[in-house]
Amino acid sequence: QLPKAHVSRLVGHLDDALDDMRDAARHIDTYMIETVTPEAHEFAKTIGAMVTALSDLVQKLLTLNSVEVERTYAKLKDLEAHADRLRSEGTNARVQKLKTSAPVEKADALLLLIAWKDIYTKLERVTDHCLHAVSEIATMVRNY
Repeated sequence: QLPKAHVSRLVGHLDDALDDMRDAARHIDTYMIETVTPEAHEFAKTIGAMVTALSDLVQKLLTLNSVEVERTYAKLKDLEAHADRLRSEGTNARVQKLKTSAPVEKADALLLLIAWKDIYTKLERVTDHCLHAVSEIATMVRNY
């Protein structure tokens, strides 16, 4: 049987990931985003891959071995690094749009910069929480 403290931390990381996903969705609604950026589309694929791998681990939690967990951790670490780059690249692309927009379009470009920066930050935090969850699973497998 797994200690409550580890299970509680794992559930906390999963809950935090869901909260940030929900916050990103709320930002999309609040800022009335109508068009998805290439970075947001790539974020969705990245988060989907992370959640699928994490779900596989959770389903097999009581029968996992450390090799399988470490392999998944390495995969998620790479995906999380990719998400860091997406956040940076997406924000930089919005800054460039602001810089090159016509004076009458500056306000809209600034609003989109702020909106996407908020959204990208929330999406990147989702990937952080997924990585923390796998780390907690790795701790459980090593110790129990």
